[in-house]
Amino acid sequence: MIKSNHMIKDCYAYILAGGRSLRMGRNKAFLDINGVTFLDLINKSLKSIFEQVYIVTKKDGLSGYCNIIYDLLTQYSPLSGIYTALMHTDNDVVFIKACDNPIISEPMIMEMFSYALNYDIVVPKAFDGFHPLFAFYSKKILPFVKEMVLQNNFKIISLYDKVNVKFYEERDIKKFDPELMTLRNINTPDEYQKFKSIIEGVSA
Repeated sequence: MIKSNHMIKDCYAYILAGGRSLRMGRNKAFLDINGVTFLDLINKSLKSIFEQVYIVTKKDGLSGYCNIIYDLLTQYSPLSGIYTALMHTDNDVVFIKACDNPIISEPMIMEMFSYALNYDIVVPKAFDGFHPLFAFYSKKILPFVKEMVLQNNFKIISLYDKVNVKFYEERDIKKFDPELMTLRNINTPDEYQKFKSIIEGVSA
């Protein structure tokens, strides 16, 4: 991983680790690559980029980490984690990362951040759609998120028509991640085994 010269300041990173992982059958945060859990890999990688990193989880979820904050909502939804992060931060922008893929591209994150102060959301867009859990969110969208929660609407894509969004296109992603590994969805045991064989094969 290419190291940046400066850490990102005035923007904290939040790892969402409060899902039920129904299709996986176990907590995706504790899947591993070469014996290191996804959560530990992500936590370590993001700490090299951001001054502060937090793990958002349910109150009956993870333990053993000093940087845990608890989800403010009971619903199992990524939007709940985004809401919690935006309520928690005093900064203008947060970075949101799911715990189901441990691959981080620091240069890509840095370039995405370069847009973050001029847009309400900066989200990757590839051939398979949007990737809202590898994205920057402005605190300015919090009123819209609160409104969605009150309406029991937890579809993140519903935000896109309400705020100023920068879609970080596939051609931009591929400058740093030609195989789109950072955005690969890992939701089932089969997807995990295929992903693990690729990564461990490369790193062996």
